[in-house]
Amino acid sequence: MERIKALNEQIGKELKDAKVESFLLDGKLACEIIATYFRFDQWIRIVSTDERTIADVETQGLPTRSSFYSEGQKFDYPINSMKEQFPEFSKYLNRKLVRVSELVSRKAETMSFGLKLSFEGNM
Repeated sequence: MERIKALNEQIGKELKDAKVESFLLDGKLACEIIATYFRFDQWIRIVSTDERTIADVETQGLPTRSSFYSEGQKFDYPINSMKEQFPEFSKYLNRKLVRVSELVSRKAETMSFGLKLSFEGNM
């Protein structure tokens, strides 16, 4: 659980904002969510990929949108409001985080497939 320690340290704190980072290739959506950002007292970046989940503090604050060109292709990483992309998410804002559970394989606990977050009010 060391990989998600930064998120576990937010237990008991109120979720103030959330954003998602997407990946567009030449202006077309390639991946809707490559990273999730939650703001409690500070921004926490969560990435779940290649059977690993990592939560880190964004010490420089929320990153700005980045884009670059390579070999004639445009790579774009926009960061948008979670509630704009997923309106149902709004019900979690301003609620305290009460539990973090990592979703791991029964066969190999080192294989992570994401997180389950529980908020006050049985959410």
